[in-house]
Amino acid sequence: MTKRFPFWLALLLLVAVHASYLLAQNSAGIDGAMMTARGGQPDQAVRVRLMAHGSEVAMTFTDRSGKFAFGKMPAGVYHIVIEDDKYRPIDETVEVDPAISDPTIVRLTLVPKEADPGATTPGQNPNMAGAVELKEFPKPAMKEYEKGIKAAKDGKADDAIAHYQKAIEIAPDLYLARNNLGTTYLSQSKFDEARQQFEQVIKINPSDGAAYFNLGNLYLLSQKYVDASNWIHQGLTKEPNNALGHFLLGVLCTQLGNGGQAETELRKAIDLDPKVSRPHLALINLYLRQRRAPEAAEELRKFLKDFPNQPDGLKAQDALQKLEAQTAKKQNP
Repeated sequence: MTKRFPFWLALLLLVAVHASYLLAQNSAGIDGAMMTARGGQPDQAVRVRLMAHGSEVAMTFTDRSGKFAFGKMPAGVYHIVIEDDKYRPIDETVEVDPAISDPTIVRLTLVPKEADPGATTPGQNPNMAGAVELKEFPKPAMKEYEKGIKAAKDGKADDAIAHYQKAIEIAPDLYLARNNLGTTYLSQSKFDEARQQFEQVIKINPSDGAAYFNLGNLYLLSQKYVDASNWIHQGLTKEPNNALGHFLLGVLCTQLGNGGQAETELRKAIDLDPKVSRPHLALINLYLRQRRAPEAAEELRKFLKDFPNQPDGLKAQDALQKLEAQTAKKQNP
């Protein structure tokens, strides 16, 4: 009887959006600045979103000199996203690696929309709140929201929850605080509390896909696959080219035994954002489930080559060695 290969990689698919990033120890900060295309400073605060896997990890505003910063976060690939009424959208890929630089230095140039009226960014949601809309929220609510982000970065989940709750008490429609509150609850496996916040986010801001994917992820973690499918597909109708959405759908199809569609969705997630490791790991896990050892070994080699500094590198190397040993044993019984 052949000994089954341990599917340790399946454990890596439990995605708690945002929170998983905040708990890692191998971390570095981001030190950013932006200027206009003419070399000056922006004449108002610009909202800066830090994204990973298609969802917001943190948010801040530039100061009077156009500078911004994000505190310590785990090594990995992030996106700095600017969506402002005055400037063309920016989606800048940033690799955070404390072995190379701490903080990671980022410099951005703001181009007025008038310079290219038709310019858009693929996957951009035109209904997302811009800086002007956010300024309509009371300052005390925004201060509590920012305190919540800082507490979450420092690993103080309970303090973060308290600040987000205060922000919502002041401004119930501050959906950014609700979304972060939901993901913090999700990191603590408080599924009911997280669900309530994500559902409120969708009522307030139904055009943004993030909360749909968060709900899909929540039900995926709860093994309620019909609900997970519903929310993931709704999110993809809002943002068809969202890498996180296709990743979650690939994981869902894996759990349901639909290997063909799972492979298609995971490949699409990789095509949309090849610098993120989780879809690669999910694809390896799929091949292991299907006992496709050669494909799993090949993907493991690619993973080790493309993501040499990932925390899971040692496990991946061990898995590859076991696969190669099994293959050699079959070839030379």
